[in-house]
Order: sequence, then C-alpha cells, then structure tokens
Amino acid sequence: MRHLGYEVELARDGLEAIEVYKEAMGLSTPFDCVIIDLDASGGPAGADTVQNLREIDPEFRAIVSSDGARRRGASWLLKKEGVCGVVSKPYRAEELASVLAGVLKLRNRPG
Repeated sequence: MRHLGYEVELARDGLEAIEVYKEAMGLSTPFDCVIIDLDASGGPAGADTVQNLREIDPEFRAIVSSDGARRRGASWLLKKEGVCGVVSKPYRAEELASVLAGVLKLRNRPG
C-alpha cells in the first residue's frame, strides 16, 4: 500500500481496528478506507467489525478480503452499507490499486 502512495495504519484484529478507527475519528482524521480481512482470527469476526465501524462512522468505506473471497461468496457483504469492494488473497497490486481507487472515488463523490 505504501508503495502505491497511501498512508497505512495496521491493526492486529477487529478490536484493535475499532479502537484505531475511533481514535482517528476523535482526532478528526478519519480513514478514507479500511481493508478488512474476513479470515483474521481474534476479536470480532470480520462482518462484525464492519458493522461496528459502520456504527462509529456513517461515512465508513471498506474493502473486504479473504482467501478466495469471490469463490466463497464473500461478496454478500457488498450489500452491507459501507462495504464497497472485495479483493482475494493473495493480493495483486494492480487489483488492489484498482479497487481502492474506486472506493476512494465513491468517498470523494459530491453528495
């Protein structure tokens, strides 16, 4: 992500992601997008983390990822508010860059 020119903040699990997101919101520096690994262990499940972040920030935008996310039907999360894209692991830089650019375009579109 950094080599694509983005600033990056990492979280070990869903609980830490929620805390980091809350902190950024409190500092008036919200994240433009979050990439959530649906396969991550520890803390709330990926779908629960999506829901928690959406409650914190109505403008929340996320990309969900999973091993074989598209094959396993993880795209159902696209119907949840705030989820704007799906990427499969292992990530391909060009795919991630394309999905992220699309999500950021949605975020910055005039309302």
